Amino acid sequence: MDLIHYYDAQVAVLGSLLIEPDKLSGEIMHRVRPEDFGDAPLRNIFRAAKELYLANAPLDAVTVVERAGKGYEPLVRQILEATPTAQNWEAYVAILKDGAQMAALRRLGEQLQDAKDMEQCRKLLASAEGMLTARPGRKASTYQELISDYLDRQSDKSPPDYLDWGIEQLNRNISVSPGRFVILGADSSVGKTALALQLAYNIAAKGKRVGFYSYETSRADAADRILANAASINLPRTKHKALSKEDYISATVEGERSVNIRLSLVETAGCTVEELRTETLAGRYDVVFIDYVQLIPAKASDRWQVVTEVSMAMHTMAQQLGVTVIALSQVTPPELDKKGKRRPLRKGDLRESRQLINDADLILMMDLVDPDDSQSLRVLRIDKNKDGPLGKIYLRFDAEHMRFTPAPAPPSEAYQKVMDAAAKVKKEQREEARKKKGQPIDGQAKFEELPDNGEPLPF
Repeated sequence: MDLIHYYDAQVAVLGSLLIEPDKLSGEIMHRVRPEDFGDAPLRNIFRAAKELYLANAPLDAVTVVERAGKGYEPLVRQILEATPTAQNWEAYVAILKDGAQMAALRRLGEQLQDAKDMEQCRKLLASAEGMLTARPGRKASTYQELISDYLDRQSDKSPPDYLDWGIEQLNRNISVSPGRFVILGADSSVGKTALALQLAYNIAAKGKRVGFYSYETSRADAADRILANAASINLPRTKHKALSKEDYISATVEGERSVNIRLSLVETAGCTVEELRTETLAGRYDVVFIDYVQLIPAKASDRWQVVTEVSMAMHTMAQQLGVTVIALSQVTPPELDKKGKRRPLRKGDLRESRQLINDADLILMMDLVDPDDSQSLRVLRIDKNKDGPLGKIYLRFDAEHMRFTPAPAPPSEAYQKVMDAAAKVKKEQREEARKKKGQPIDGQAKFEELPDNGEPLPF
């Protein structure tokens, strides 16, 4: 590769970044490192831009010059003049990465010429081979490195970076670290969106940056539900614009708290996984919720293949970006049995593709304890858990405040039968004892014969 071509690619990447920072900053920062810039002044400009990006500060030509230093203003102006459009930014990045790799190989070649023995040559050649075979998103580690990393992680006494769901039963049973892919499946009208919004709010309130991608819930509806939950405002009053004075005060207080809650709702109807990836990088989210997976489009011949491709793409996105992806999923409820009952939902009921089961690190299935009663408790089944136990968590749903709270487990059907049988035996024993004593049996009145002495009856 011509070194002039490499230099032009460095300029073009910086120019694209400065022309469309809102759209491209996340993607470029994810793919490019300061070390990829062979030219020191260009490297310093990129480093200044990255510092602004990581600080969540405005990123444009003016702020980059302020961060890098006034002396870089002429160079930044030249960069913008040399890059009329950011349309081909991905090609510029590819050329930049290739150029950086070639420059590194040249440096290894120079070191190889000066090598003093074969051992040094072997090490240099091994480094060169690793550079040539490495692919983006992949890193090979020796067993020795794995053990060293393990010991380093164990010696670090800071608490693990697991999601805080805001529900203690979930925190005890589920340990979700960055880069995981989670599925929340439920039937329609059971409350999966309400639960997802509550979890998204709770996670954001604990300091994570959360993006909620909605394919069907409007911004206004999501706001109504979140405020009902977070500020304890009755949802029907919100819907009828009949807030009380106390409701307005609660909403105002929540507004003051909102500066510390990094939760964004993104209306994403029609967005592909690739576009979600760009949005995630631009928003710098730690956790993203997707409502719901069957609505994400993809180029495929049938629905099964669409959901399969979307599932694999979301799993890859979580791993490569180190972001926790929590996707809601529709289900296909099982058929009723001969008694008109259906079995509980299982992960196999996720609609349209078993790839969701294969890709997910964690699968939660929410169902009604009594499918015939919409007011019954919800059961949240941990149906797949790579890093912990399976089990059930029971939740009570307050529809007026869109709030789920932990509930004790209801008695099982078998337990209820035993208790009913025991109650029946006790009742029969009581009745038998009263018979022996001449007392009335439960539920019956005792009548006595009146004497036949010729006197008129009292009624």
